[in-house]
Formats: sequence, C-alpha cells, structure tokens
Amino acid sequence: MSDAALMLARKAAVRPLYDALNRRPKASEIHAALTAHNLLTGTEQQTRSTCQRVRDAIEADEPTLKRTVDPT
Repeated sequence: MSDAALMLARKAAVRPLYDALNRRPKASEIHAALTAHNLLTGTEQQTRSTCQRVRDAIEADEPTLKRTVDPT
C-alpha cells in the first residue's frame, strides 16, 4: 500500500470517531481504531506521532472539526 493510500485508509478509520464521540478523539482512541483496522502496529507511545498526523490530516480536510475539542 502506498503512503497516500495508507493515509486515506487511516483517515477513513478515524473520521467516524469524531461523530461517535461528539468530540476530538484522543490519541489512545485513534491508536485503538487504527490497530483494530490493522493500519497501525506498535505501542501507543511508539505511534503517538502517527496518530497525531492522522488527526491533523482529518482536521486539515475539515477545519470545523477542530472546534469539537473537549474542554476537559
């Protein structure tokens, strides 16, 4: 799978979390979703930057999602 295709698959796996949680997903929730879809390997600590890149890419595509940040 190319890097671009992998990012698209990761975004498709993570984007529904915004709607399901009604807030910005935490890195641990992104990690769980990507791992469940076999799109990520490694511990949360090892893959935190990858999870952040996926979240950044989703929010770049849909800037209004940044407003769903949970204030707590």
